[in-house]
Amino acid sequence: MVLKRKRSESELGSVFISTPRLDGGCFNFDALSAMDTARRGFFASRLSTASHLPGRTMKRFRDNRPSESEIHQHTLDVLYSAQRWPNEPHYAPPQSPKIVHADAPIQAHTQSHHGCQQRSLHSFWNLPGPAISTSSLTSSPASSAMSPPSPAIAPRSIPTDCEDCGAGLGGGDHDVMMDVDGYGSGVEDQACARMGTREASHAGSWYEEDAEELSSQLDEFLDRVPASVDDNVFPIPGARVIIAPHAGYSYSGPCAAWAYKALDLRSAKRVFILGPSHTYYLRGCALTTFDKYETPFGDLVVDKATTSELKQTGKFSEMPTRREVDEHSLEMHIPYLWKRLEQTFGSDSNKYPPIVPILVGNASEQDEKSWGQLLSQYLKDPETAWIVSSDFCHWGSRFSYRPEFHDGEIRDLDKPGTQGAKYGVLQAVPDWSKAAEDSAGPKIHEVIKVLDQMAMDAVESGAHSEFYQVIRETRNTVCGRHPIGVMMAALEAVAKEGLKEGKGKFNFVQYQRSNLVKKDWDFSVSYASAYAVV
Repeated sequence: MVLKRKRSESELGSVFISTPRLDGGCFNFDALSAMDTARRGFFASRLSTASHLPGRTMKRFRDNRPSESEIHQHTLDVLYSAQRWPNEPHYAPPQSPKIVHADAPIQAHTQSHHGCQQRSLHSFWNLPGPAISTSSLTSSPASSAMSPPSPAIAPRSIPTDCEDCGAGLGGGDHDVMMDVDGYGSGVEDQACARMGTREASHAGSWYEEDAEELSSQLDEFLDRVPASVDDNVFPIPGARVIIAPHAGYSYSGPCAAWAYKALDLRSAKRVFILGPSHTYYLRGCALTTFDKYETPFGDLVVDKATTSELKQTGKFSEMPTRREVDEHSLEMHIPYLWKRLEQTFGSDSNKYPPIVPILVGNASEQDEKSWGQLLSQYLKDPETAWIVSSDFCHWGSRFSYRPEFHDGEIRDLDKPGTQGAKYGVLQAVPDWSKAAEDSAGPKIHEVIKVLDQMAMDAVESGAHSEFYQVIRETRNTVCGRHPIGVMMAALEAVAKEGLKEGKGKFNFVQYQRSNLVKKDWDFSVSYASAYAVV
């Protein structure tokens, strides 16, 4: 008899934490979100935290774990469908993965030139490009990989109760109905009818969960910012729109303080918060289904009237409940916003304006303009403030983006070259005599700064198309590029109807990096703060 050691609950909960290592290609946060969907959305019933399960159920939890080949194949399926969504709006992602037989080698990190049936994951790590015809899709290696029939795996174990409130997920007519991660109806999971407040899921890890300690930390960050910039006293009158980072406060908090100190909330009756999705693949924009957002200080109320109005346009989806709770791009701004509201309106939170959280997903240039035009109607309201959530360059192998200077060019160590070249070359030719201490050999962190400066200059130009073009040419991993693009498009739409000179354009007031990279094995994330007077 073979004895097997019983796994602990912590081991079970961390079985699928690691992300597949990628060795080439270009980074795209939308693709990473899609991969996260494959890892957590499809297998959510098997990967949920198991601490609440009794011993017998724990055994079923272990026995029901998907194999590595199932995970890999489903990742490919989701990535394929993610690529096709922009061009096939009615295309539904695969509802069940296909088995990859053990005797069939998985080539996830290499591309074969001999007609292999499977394409490298790196072919998906790209920015949105021109529309692809249906014929080209059917003849591509990706479509070939999907065409051969494969046996379906055994039915998955489907949860029957909401982990948050105990409501039935698919029971009789008297149950509170909620579909989780597309089970049953083939649509994204809806918010639980008994859940009114989104919990502060990152409190205690990304920022302090103790209200007094958090308040003291934010006060310190804000106090470090000077009282004025460019002869403008903070808060800058009419600065109703800001761009601010969303990393952990110990990293990006000091930089974000510049944006929040510039933010003018004195006339605010409503605050929009636009952020990118890191937890699931999203095409277009999605609205919250919660009534409140929790902070260590208290809860900020969601403007349900506005979210309902936006929902009625038919152009917004709803954030899946679990994905919204996991998402940090929106949450990281809530405590900072509370602090500034407290400084503006006093300690009575009943006077604080409601919030409108929106996730902005993958979008083409025209899509961003369309969303911007729609939201510009709200931007015209002088009693509406806006927070755009974004970090800037993510450099490192973990982000599949490592541009560096070599022989007068900026080459990306994670992007395959063309015409026999080992590495891809970015379309950027800066004046190194001004951008680097040694123009003959700029350091990596100087290259990062140049690429970020190109993006920030494009944002400050006020021309949405210029920003979109710079991102395409440099492939800079600005995770909030779509929220920024939508906001720029909205500002452009308002400016066309008449704004005074200098208004309607962003001004950057702070730029920082988490690390000054010198070696190709290192990594860093850039942070920037900006404001716009409307």
